Amino acid sequence: MFIQTWGEVFSSSLQNLWYGFISFVPNLLVAIIIFIVGWVIADVIAKAIEKILLSLKIDRVFQSAGAEDMLGRAGLKLNVGKFLGEVVRWFILAVFLMTSLEILGLSQVNDFLREVVLSYLPQVVIASLILILAAIISNAIGRVVSSGAKAAKMPRANLAATIARYAVWIFAFIIALSQ
Repeated sequence: MFIQTWGEVFSSSLQNLWYGFISFVPNLLVAIIIFIVGWVIADVIAKAIEKILLSLKIDRVFQSAGAEDMLGRAGLKLNVGKFLGEVVRWFILAVFLMTSLEILGLSQVNDFLREVVLSYLPQVVIASLILILAAIISNAIGRVVSSGAKAAKMPRANLAATIARYAVWIFAFIIALSQ
């Protein structure tokens, strides 16, 4: 029968702890390097998307539809390229973070992030896009209804336009909430 002393048990525990630490450090360094590379790639791609959409003058389309007026009332500035670039940046960062977590063996955290990135995040982006389109469409429909009602010499043309705007917003909120 083999009996260990307290000193041997303590020494063995410290050695196991040290070996575990030494075997973990290379994985940690690789995970950090992968995440930093992902951060750089995400920055480059986000800036490229922003510049491409700026050169395509997508903001002018939204300005002509009246989105900037609505955003200006909320204290926001219209920049579609920056918005889409940031969405892509965070998606790429999440992918590289999941890769880093997989290397570290943190599978439960990785599973949670995968669920958020693959299930929840796209639904939030779609709901946001629905609300942005609702802002544009509601303003356009409000103008059409107002001008049509004024052309027909209706006494409450502005009321009809307001009702049309709110109807579009109500349907948009219902659709966005279903996402």
